[in-house]
Amino acid sequence: MASVVLLGIAGVAAMFDSGPALSAQAGRETRKPRSMLLVSATPTRLVHNTMDRVPAPGGPSEFLMFQKMQVELLKSRSVLSKALSHPDVAKLPSVVRRRDPIGWLADDLTLTFVGELLYIGLEGDNEQEAVKLVNAVTDAYLEEVVNADKNRRKQRLNHLQVILRKTKEDMRVHQENLKALAERAGLEGNDSVTLSLRRQMLLRELSNGARESLRVKLEKGEAEALLEVKKAAKDGGDDARKAIAALEERLTVLAKQERLLAEDKSRLYAESHSLDLAAMDKEASRDHIHPSEEIARLVGAEVEALKLELEAPNRVQLVERAMATTRP
Repeated sequence: MASVVLLGIAGVAAMFDSGPALSAQAGRETRKPRSMLLVSATPTRLVHNTMDRVPAPGGPSEFLMFQKMQVELLKSRSVLSKALSHPDVAKLPSVVRRRDPIGWLADDLTLTFVGELLYIGLEGDNEQEAVKLVNAVTDAYLEEVVNADKNRRKQRLNHLQVILRKTKEDMRVHQENLKALAERAGLEGNDSVTLSLRRQMLLRELSNGARESLRVKLEKGEAEALLEVKKAAKDGGDDARKAIAALEERLTVLAKQERLLAEDKSRLYAESHSLDLAAMDKEASRDHIHPSEEIARLVGAEVEALKLELEAPNRVQLVERAMATTRP
């Protein structure tokens, strides 16, 4: 015969058959209605453990610890007080006459493990009342412990999904900002090589513009000096007048070139400044995006793991509710 381990409130080991439990008390027969729960010997195994889940390798030692924890939770005040507060239970004579209903119920409940089966039983003179009490304790345990843990994981999943959506939206906005910065700077790509090439082109254009400005300035100075000489000359013939007109026309052209070169120089400096700002903004955006990508990766993995775990059956499941063997 396979051995049976009994983990009860009083810590008593016992054996019992598959039928309704019977016991003799003060010379009279009493019955022990019981409910049956299936407690898996191994926890739900996931591809990835969730962040709030301590990795549990399973095995005899882990299952024994899990059994002991369920016994303690079943006899906890939160579970027993919820069971006793049920309208159909609170008015039972066996409850009303107790000075300490929680203490009485904790002492009289028997919690028995047979392999992966957990039996919750209660002896009593009134079998109907015992059935109601056992089922109330079973329901309270499932609601306060088993389902509460799953609900907590559902809340965590919802919270993580909000974080994931916000992180992805934040990344999308920053990606669009990067694209806008590149377009504003006249770039076709977002890489640092493109920025460097564009900056080199601007420096070359500024250098060429500076040389051309110097040439125009020198030529303009020479033309102005020559014009003064021509105007000061005593020879006022047609050739002199034509030479003066040509110099004045040339000075007008040079002045226009000088103005255009100055405007071009301002444009190039502005573009260079914009490019530098774009590069800094791009770097700042990248610094923001990289951590966001890592957050999205970790949170996404956690979300998928929680989804898988929530789809799996509970480790503790109700098999059978307590039933009376006699009519009231």
